[in-house]
Amino acid sequence: MEGGSTGSGSREICHRCSVAGFTRRLKNRWSVKACLRCVAVSEASAEYLKVEGLRPGLRDVNLLVRVVDVGPPRTVSSQRDRSEHRVAEALVGDETGSVLLTLWDDLIEGFKPDDVLDIRNGYTSLFRGSMRMNIGRHGSADRVDREVGEVNTENNISQKMYEETPWREPAGSPFRRRRRR
Repeated sequence: MEGGSTGSGSREICHRCSVAGFTRRLKNRWSVKACLRCVAVSEASAEYLKVEGLRPGLRDVNLLVRVVDVGPPRTVSSQRDRSEHRVAEALVGDETGSVLLTLWDDLIEGFKPDDVLDIRNGYTSLFRGSMRMNIGRHGSADRVDREVGEVNTENNISQKMYEETPWREPAGSPFRRRRRR
């Protein structure tokens, strides 16, 4: 890596396309840097989904939602390095429905009820059979001064149970995978 670690004109490797070039710090709390081309593409192609259109396994989800409630934080231990983290769930939604948003560590205190959030590059996942919205490492959630209609809490898509199917390589595949050494 070349250049300094701060500043908006440093020459480093883009975390999205892995090309060396001039990078800019993205607007989120994770300090991810992306090249100017990736930043321009992500800002220009932000199409917002409605909550009722969410399905398990979606990536690069952009939502404009209102926070209904933030649950109490609990402490969990990381499976990777056994470090302690705080996690909380917030009920967010729009006029089409509501979903649980998972908040980690510093993001828990960042939002309160009636805040309007602009979620960029989030993803959906299943946790114990119910769908959750996640912000993730490359995503961001910012408070904005935009209007969101009355939240439809009757259509809470996190209350629907989904069947988790583990991914398996199909038996009898005609192509053999080469193993890396």
